[in-house]
This record gives sequence, structure tokens and C-alpha cells, in this order.
Amino acid sequence: MTFKVDPPKAPRAELLVAALLGAAAVLAIAFIAVLALDRHDTQLLGLTLGGAFALLAAALIVAAKLVLPHE
Repeated sequence: MTFKVDPPKAPRAELLVAALLGAAAVLAIAFIAVLALDRHDTQLLGLTLGGAFALLAAALIVAAKLVLPHE
């Protein structure tokens, strides 16, 4: 059984997905650092966690639209 794998539509899309996931990881780590150092700064906690989720969602959307094959 062999599978034919087509190259992605946009080669730079993979790099964009990797960058978005990296930025989401940085914000997730920043959330942990803010939580450990200053639990009472809820605005900063919300900004870091919300940003991490927003970047993760953006990475998944770009991957679904541009990287994954469609049949």
C-alpha cells in the first residue's frame, strides 16, 4: 500500500505555522511565569493566556487552509 503525498500549496505556510506555534508557546510560558510571580495581576494573566490561545487558533486555521491536503 503506497500513499501519494502532494507538496503543500504554499511552502511558506509551514514556516508561518511553526512561527505561530512558537509564539503561542512563548506566551504560554509567560503565563506560567506571571502566574508564579504575580498571581494578582489578572489583566496580564488574561493577556498572556488569551494571546497564546489566539495564536494557537491562528496556527490551526493556517494549517487547515494552506498546509493540509484537501480532497
